[in-house]
Amino acid sequence: MQLNLFDGGLGVPIESLLGRCVAVLGVRGSGKTNTATVLIEELLNQGIPLTVIDIEDEYWGLLEAYDMLVVGYTEHCHMAVSPRQAPALARLSVEKGVPIILSFLEHPKDEMFAFLDAYLRGIWRVEAKIRRPYFVVLEEAHEFVPLHGSTPVSETVERMSLRGRKRGISMVLVSQRSAAVRKNVLTQADAYILHRVTHPTDFAVYRAIVSKPPEWVRRFLNSAQVGQAMVMLDGAWRIARVREQRVFHAGFTPGLTGWEGQVNLRNPAALVEIAREAVGSQDEELDPREALVQNLSVELQRALEANKRLAEENERLRRELERASRIRLEFPPNLTLQVGRMVVCSLTQGTAFDLKPVGNARKGRKPPKNQLTMFGGRDEDE
Repeated sequence: MQLNLFDGGLGVPIESLLGRCVAVLGVRGSGKTNTATVLIEELLNQGIPLTVIDIEDEYWGLLEAYDMLVVGYTEHCHMAVSPRQAPALARLSVEKGVPIILSFLEHPKDEMFAFLDAYLRGIWRVEAKIRRPYFVVLEEAHEFVPLHGSTPVSETVERMSLRGRKRGISMVLVSQRSAAVRKNVLTQADAYILHRVTHPTDFAVYRAIVSKPPEWVRRFLNSAQVGQAMVMLDGAWRIARVREQRVFHAGFTPGLTGWEGQVNLRNPAALVEIAREAVGSQDEELDPREALVQNLSVELQRALEANKRLAEENERLRRELERASRIRLEFPPNLTLQVGRMVVCSLTQGTAFDLKPVGNARKGRKPPKNQLTMFGGRDEDE
């Protein structure tokens, strides 16, 4: 089976993506979300089940052509599901092949992480038993597996990305901030679709990924059009243009005149009914260990956010203290500074010093150039 991802008839064998981690990167407006949507279209055309993790409500346009279940609180969602019901929903998606969009636009962050952690763990457990091809598309991947620090789902996402092959799990990591994604996940991906980036740190990430001369990468970035990408799906790098998505682009940028079109969306009533039955009684059946994991995930996220705020405040206070501890002194020429009988320095030309208190000074230690040292107390050796 071939996936029709690119213009010009360039087909991709679906087997080349099964059980693999695919990275789709590029700045906003480079065609990144279109690429992810095209990949989803092709997978759904082949009947492969998947979950789209959507934090910007950009993928509901898929309902124009496909029966999918949209879970969340936004306008186009079919139902809301609690974190306690997430494992049952994951089981339904994998076992029954129900494609699902998880829309987290209106979710509080701690609730989003608690739900997603339980959901992904549910996929992992079910796939360990049935080992059926399954895709997880993770938008804004840097929000879940950041380069610095971690989130309650970082470990699970990394495990699924790097070790999902044996279970039939394929991860698609989508991000507009390639330099902000955990390197261990990004550099060990199996396939790449790399759109245009502009920041030097993102260019450095591309250089570490692409096994081509840096000048080849630079030439592409200087001339890349929307939809063009450096592609590596089968071990060889090439430049290709991703085709336009066929469904409505829900993440389009509104113009000054607004948008007056109409999108006819499918109403998957049967899927909704099946999903309601699947998750309806799960509150009583939840494993106590899973409940503990979910509660701890929420508490961990709150602690991480509080720690981040504290670190930022500490850094701000450190900078203020450093500024407050420095005094700038400027002296005219032909001036001798003397404390008691000690000549601190003799100036023949005008100069300036940073006066910085350093506490007790050791004998014979000279202050750095252009810095006066204030001596406090008596030296311990005296």
